[in-house]
Amino acid sequence: MRIAAVCDIWDVHLDLGKQMADPKAITSKKYQEILDRKDIDAVAIATPDHWHARMVQDALAAGKHVYIEKPMTWSISEGKDIIAAQKKSGKLVMVGSQNKTAAVTVKAREIVKSGVLGK
Repeated sequence: MRIAAVCDIWDVHLDLGKQMADPKAITSKKYQEILDRKDIDAVAIATPDHWHARMVQDALAAGKHVYIEKPMTWSISEGKDIIAAQKKSGKLVMVGSQNKTAAVTVKAREIVKSGVLGK
């Protein structure tokens, strides 16, 4: 996977994203500019929760595959709208819990399983 673009309205996060991305990655403070690009196949959405449903639907409408952090929605009706948008687009949508697979969580799991902490 190559991080080809980074988008954030906050300069601190935009700069952190640039450090993780491909050196040639484009940057923007407007997510629609990223969605409009034909060379972007998929997006990972990590925004305040109240933006999730709208951004997922916008990404699907733009023909992008989507990874969205939890919670995917604030309501059941938003979930139904996302399901309809996914079916219409034919793109993949994955909802995840980024901390479940984070390096620190994996290490903590190893420590607990090792028995070093006791029973």
